[in-house]
Amino acid sequence: MLPTADAEDSQSALSPSDIVEALKTLNQSTDSRPRVVVLRRRNGTLISVGRIEKDFRIHGIAIWANPAGVTLLNANGTYTPEHGPSEGYGLTGASAKVLDLLAELGRNYLTRLEEVDTELAGLEQHPLEVSISDVLRLKRYVALIRAELGRVLAAVAEAEGEHLAAFLPGLAKSLPPTKEELLRLRELTSATQSSLTDLLLLKQADQSNRLATMANQLGQVSNRIAELANISNIRMLGLSYVMLILAVVSTIILFPNTTATILGMPSAAGVPDAVVVVALVVTAAAPIGWFASQKWIRDLFRGMSRYEAKVEEGMEGLREKVPSPGAKQESSTSSPARRAP
Repeated sequence: MLPTADAEDSQSALSPSDIVEALKTLNQSTDSRPRVVVLRRRNGTLISVGRIEKDFRIHGIAIWANPAGVTLLNANGTYTPEHGPSEGYGLTGASAKVLDLLAELGRNYLTRLEEVDTELAGLEQHPLEVSISDVLRLKRYVALIRAELGRVLAAVAEAEGEHLAAFLPGLAKSLPPTKEELLRLRELTSATQSSLTDLLLLKQADQSNRLATMANQLGQVSNRIAELANISNIRMLGLSYVMLILAVVSTIILFPNTTATILGMPSAAGVPDAVVVVALVVTAAAPIGWFASQKWIRDLFRGMSRYEAKVEEGMEGLREKVPSPGAKQESSTSSPARRAP
């Protein structure tokens, strides 16, 4: 399992006296690994590379070549690489150590990359459930592997040159297979980086789709609110129409009703019946005739069917569908029958 915490800075401290002396000789800072892979001066050449440990921290290793010879250095002093392909090429001394070191670093980077690929394969089984922080963490680890791989390839290029040929006899002829493995490993790191990028894009696309779905749902709610508002306006229009009709009818009834009230008072008991009848007929017919002469009232009654249809449409939109008691009883009586064998 890869570490979840961020790896420390790859510029690991260099404390042993021999590394410090080598850096001082090259007029370089002695508190960290040089950012430049190859430091070449007249009095010596320092090539700085590094192993990647399981916690993805850098174990700095330096190849120090000066007139006294070639030495492999690390934070503990002299470094001895694992046994590698030098024996097959018949190399001895410093040339064998450098070749074994380069091959060891290639195996080390491949191991770290396989660890990343293993976790990546687990994430790809459920790509929509992965955490973006996990993907970014793996991308940082792959970037670290690629950076260290680049330093080793720069070291290989320096070892192939004529500058170190006198210090490392026979090494240049033995480097091509190791260089091919390192180049193949660089292609693998690029493929892993592409897979992590695709996984990250897939996760971002899923989140974008979710946001789009939420936006669609919000739009549906907004449309429903607008629909209810329109239905409410239609109902208010119908209510206003009903109130207007009631107002017209109430106004027409008001005149004969007032006349009947006055003529029904005890003080009007002596009024002849014929006068009462005429008064009631006149007070009832006069308002009706006046209202009938008004064009807006005629248009109002003429469009009654249209208003009623609008009101019915509004009522239909908000009508609650409540099942009748008979339907409930039928459902309750039919359920035991369905359970019967």
